[in-house]
Amino acid sequence: KNQVIELEKYVTLKNLSKRSGLSIEEIFRGLGVKKSRQKYFWMNSDQTIRVFSNEKSIIFPRKTVSEYLKGLGYSTTKIDADLPSQIIIPPEDEIIRRQPIVAVMGHVDHGKTTLLDRLQNRKKGQGEADREHGKITQKLRVTTVAVEQIPEIDNHKELTFIDTPGHSTFFRMRSHVSNVADVLIIVVDVCEGLLSQTFEVLKYAQEQNLPIVFAINKIDIARESIPTTLAQIQSQVKILKLKKFQYHCISALTGEGVDEMMKGLRKLCAGLNLYASETSNPIATVMEVTKLQGLGYGLIVIVNNGVIKVGQTFVLGESTGRVKLLKKCDRTFTRISKTTEDIREAFPGQGVVVIGFSATDSSVIPGDLIHVLSEQKALKISEYRKLIQGYEMSEVNDLSQVPWEVLRYFGIDPVKAFGVVKEKDLKKKEKKELKE
Repeated sequence: KNQVIELEKYVTLKNLSKRSGLSIEEIFRGLGVKKSRQKYFWMNSDQTIRVFSNEKSIIFPRKTVSEYLKGLGYSTTKIDADLPSQIIIPPEDEIIRRQPIVAVMGHVDHGKTTLLDRLQNRKKGQGEADREHGKITQKLRVTTVAVEQIPEIDNHKELTFIDTPGHSTFFRMRSHVSNVADVLIIVVDVCEGLLSQTFEVLKYAQEQNLPIVFAINKIDIARESIPTTLAQIQSQVKILKLKKFQYHCISALTGEGVDEMMKGLRKLCAGLNLYASETSNPIATVMEVTKLQGLGYGLIVIVNNGVIKVGQTFVLGESTGRVKLLKKCDRTFTRISKTTEDIREAFPGQGVVVIGFSATDSSVIPGDLIHVLSEQKALKISEYRKLIQGYEMSEVNDLSQVPWEVLRYFGIDPVKAFGVVKEKDLKKKEKKELKE
């Protein structure tokens, strides 16, 4: 008992028995696990009853196990069996400058997609594949835009842009994007000024402390409205106490002012000191899941650290996958297919489509992290997360589904729990349970 027992956040019955030397029966008695009808029932400290289908699925919270073992004279220590939920900044000797990530946001129909079309030298309307119903953007669009190098400003050859839907329905999507962006371009229709989604995006910028480039758009049709819209923006800047911001008057349709805006954007990015590691285990943030013609599901991701390569194994949520293909996010992204350009590796700051994940889109939440690991470690993490998910789903919400002998074992009077019950009904219930 002088040994120190390592405990994860959740400890399996098997590991607890192996590390402590205690038998399964001893642990059941000590923690109060009751077997009935080939199932295992346990009540934790908050009086919640949990049910497990077999011994392999039984898992206990670390706090419960630690208190139990300390009562027996053991010492315990915490260990992490899962991966960090946040991106860890690598040591200084491993970092390199990475590609900036720019999110384009604003109210619906203020010209976000038209601006990206302009930056990619596309004609108006070539981005329509993303505009499903009512000709408004319905999906995220991650694109890489090549830029001419300006040595006195920076040495970036490309910028990663994320075009976001402006409709109110997609507020969660915009929130996830703000978590990975380095800079926000907030597009404002000069005719309409600041509207509801504009204020929402400003809130995200304030929460994440993100620099902002205000693009006052459509000046080709309402130049006289510039002072009014500019006054609105200046008022919000003052109210929110924003420190890093620019505003530019542009026309995404004609291109007026766009070059000046881009130069200002790049000056802003150059001062941010954006770094990442190319040697650490690759990590990427999932932006969206999309079904691709002839390819199955594709994960649209932004690479945060490391270099993602074809053939690598990764874990995402409770599932694992293998990178079968990497597709470039470029001007053809909305029509990605077997013919879209393949790449062999993706570097920090880049947006790519990862193909090789078999789970459905409903099992992935935007903002989830992909961790590239060895196959053995990826499977181990996956199994651990499945156990945790099983624990979270093991709570019994309806006490009528718990055998009365189990309720009595936990000190619960079935008659009081279910209200007034006739004596003959009580006996019938008990006889039925005995037969089962």
